[in-house]
Amino acid sequence: MRHWLWTILLAAALTPSLAGAEGIYLGSGFGLGIPTHKIEPLGKELDQNPGLAWEALSLGYDNKNWGVGVQWGGAGGQTYSDFFGDGTWSVQYLTLSARYIIIPDGPVNPYLEIGSGAYVYSMVNNLAAGAKFNLGRIYIATELDYHAADFSDATIDTNYAHSGLNLNSRVDMLFLMVKTGMQARD
Repeated sequence: MRHWLWTILLAAALTPSLAGAEGIYLGSGFGLGIPTHKIEPLGKELDQNPGLAWEALSLGYDNKNWGVGVQWGGAGGQTYSDFFGDGTWSVQYLTLSARYIIIPDGPVNPYLEIGSGAYVYSMVNNLAAGAKFNLGRIYIATELDYHAADFSDATIDTNYAHSGLNLNSRVDMLFLMVKTGMQARD
């Protein structure tokens, strides 16, 4: 919970210094993280349930139709396996993205975004679509984000065990996010 407080304080501290820059935005968000596949460590299937998703940092710069950004966030939820029992899953990511703003002028800016970065245990590629609603210096954005990740290592936490695994598994994630923050606009 403390990371949310630090994110809010950082956003509040940086916003006045960003006020003179064109197209800079800083925010955070929350939503739902949905794993799209079951993983099979050591031939034992894990059912992963949707969980809470968060984005502690969304920092970027938009210039007319194009933009760049960096995002740091993650998700976590419950899992079950006949072999491992009840447990939890979690991921954290750091991505760098490029954004195409479909309609740059106006109160709503729909966009497409593509990026790449790292999960804690693997590389990730992402593709997102969303819309940013401009309310003066404040914005609210809704976004659907798809992450494709190939895992080579994982940690399994259950009621009975904590173990590191070597595996070769694909786990895709969908993120449904609501983001808000401050922006410097002309």
